[in-house]
Amino acid sequence: MLDMPFRPYVVSNKHGGRTAMRFEKTFPTASEAISYAKKKNKGWMGLNYNKEWVKKAKFEYGAVEVNAGKFAFPKGDKGNKELLRWHNKKQKKKNTINFFDY
Repeated sequence: MLDMPFRPYVVSNKHGGRTAMRFEKTFPTASEAISYAKKKNKGWMGLNYNKEWVKKAKFEYGAVEVNAGKFAFPKGDKGNKELLRWHNKKQKKKNTINFFDY
């Protein structure tokens, strides 16, 4: 079975809302994808925004597994909204305590 590549994305909290954006490149691992997203976003934000705005954005980074040359979510803002819902659901599960585990 072939491993699927990962597409990095970033979530920001802006103007009282949250938004997700994907990067164009894919990577063999999620950690490589996330590292790339952090590096690219840091450079872009440093060029275009001040430190206070960047701090308020509270960026979250992730990677979504995709089929080669395809997208896990549709291109455009509709796909970014679907990605954000998926990311939020994943974060909620990550932060949920299951008392039966203790």
